[in-house]
Order: sequence, then C-alpha cells, then structure tokens
Amino acid sequence: MEGYRIAILEMEGYEADDLIGTVAKGLEPEADVVIITGDKDLLQLVSDHIEVYDTMKEVRYKVDSVIERFGVKPEQVVEVMGLSGMLSTTSRVYPALEKKRPFN
Repeated sequence: MEGYRIAILEMEGYEADDLIGTVAKGLEPEADVVIITGDKDLLQLVSDHIEVYDTMKEVRYKVDSVIERFGVKPEQVVEVMGLSGMLSTTSRVYPALEKKRPFN
C-alpha cells in the first residue's frame, strides 16, 4: 500500500469497521465519504454525506436505497440484520420463517 501512497490506519484492539466508521463520521459533514465494502454492518453509517459501495453486489447505497432494500433507516439496519440472523438460525426449526426474511 505504501508504494501506491495509500494511507494505512491501524489501532491495536480495534477492528477495521470500527476505524472506518470513526473516520467516516469524523469527516461528516465537511466531506463526502464513500466506504467501499461488502460488510452490511457499515450501512448503518449511510447519511447525506456518507455512502457505501457494496463490492459484492456492485451497488452504491445512499439513504433512499438503504430504506428501499431494508425497509428501515440506515441507523436501524443493524437491528434488522440481527433479527434476520435470528431467523436464519430458527428457520431450521421453523422452515416457514425463512420466507419472511427481509433480505438475503
């Protein structure tokens, strides 16, 4: 990365998504930020100044597209994903619940 002059930020005891979120929120609203990741957890950061580009789906998420996909505001995505995770573990016992999952 140094050869390409790309900054590296590391802090012992912190995961990358925690650092990315802290930096993105710290730059808001003075700068527009695009987070490039396939990690859906970071969708909770989407705002008027922060977008997420999902490398797995090749989709750029803004506030309206998060609401369209998940049915909730960006700050609520983590709760929806938590519930969805619970559904995926209970669907072995209750297969009908699998059809009720809000997203895949």
